[in-house]
Amino acid sequence: MTPRDIKKARHQADLSQTEAAQLMGVSRATWARWESKSDMAPSPQEWAYWLHVAGIKQLPFERKT
Repeated sequence: MTPRDIKKARHQADLSQTEAAQLMGVSRATWARWESKSDMAPSPQEWAYWLHVAGIKQLPFERKT
């Protein structure tokens, strides 16, 4: 997943960075880094959990090229 995917998911869930971070159990600063740096991201398991608790069923992800 890319930083853009993470931001897109957060917007789809209609959450602020603070709210999204709280659902994941991380700081807002950590969430902001995930949205801005391609080498920073939650693990696939953490991401799947966040999508579930945020109520996101389907999200088109960008392919890395």
